[in-house]
Amino acid sequence: MTDRAPADALAFRAFRLAHRDGYLRFATDRLGSEAEAEAAVERAFEAIRDAWPGMLRMAHLERHAQELLVRYVDAKAPRGGVTRPAATPSPAAAASVPRSSAARAAAPDAP
Repeated sequence: MTDRAPADALAFRAFRLAHRDGYLRFATDRLGSEAEAEAAVERAFEAIRDAWPGMLRMAHLERHAQELLVRYVDAKAPRGGVTRPAATPSPAAAASVPRSSAARAAAPDAP
């Protein structure tokens, strides 16, 4: 059996590069502070990195990563919750999340 660690590390770095800017925009919109957003996103990526080998076997890796991001963004928010409303996901992010059959039936012309 081959050692997957280098390939897994490379896959994580690629994932981070592909998602970091969007995660920062989301966190900044929710928190209203670039510094707080940066800290929350870094913590989220640390958690994703730590869980990465198991996440690679998940059917919905990006969804789990987004859940971790929201957890760390919410943890940075004041006690009353987020300071701004949740951002609408980018078209690329929305397209990456599988839609339920009910959602497909409600919008049959969408992919």
